Amino acid sequence: MKRARLVALALGVASVGSCKGNEEVTLVLLDPCADEAGVSFKESSVYTEILVVKDGCPSDEDLALGKVEGIEFQGVAESGGKLPSVGDLGKGKYGFVVLAKDANCGVIGFGCTAADLENIREVRIAVRAWTSGDTCQPLSGGKCPAPKTCNEGRCVESGDGGT
Repeated sequence: MKRARLVALALGVASVGSCKGNEEVTLVLLDPCADEAGVSFKESSVYTEILVVKDGCPSDEDLALGKVEGIEFQGVAESGGKLPSVGDLGKGKYGFVVLAKDANCGVIGFGCTAADLENIREVRIAVRAWTSGDTCQPLSGGKCPAPKTCNEGRCVESGDGGT
């Protein structure tokens, strides 16, 4: 059985490492608007969330609202910071999701790439405002899902210092 381990950097390059001698998969997070339009989602976001979901990507509309179900892993890092390892992922199809968020916990950009870890060696995720007419203009997307609240740019449970 192929298993992979994901170690990620916010809007950079990371490896989906292997354990037990399995091949390594590289995760590349792209910020194409920084070159095309001078708008950097990396610099505009307060934090970046990476999620791994089984069987593929949610719809763009759901991602723009920050609505993701079936999460196998969720990691958070401040803008430009290193994200934690997701540990081992079994073989199969996954959606690798990136949500760039602002200080009010709103989604300003997102990306998702579906990959089958059975035969993929590199996963590239482009972060943009995919649901808008101008994909390089940051969104003012969804906030924290209830019962979570936004506290210093992060969605937290109400009992964890949320406002």
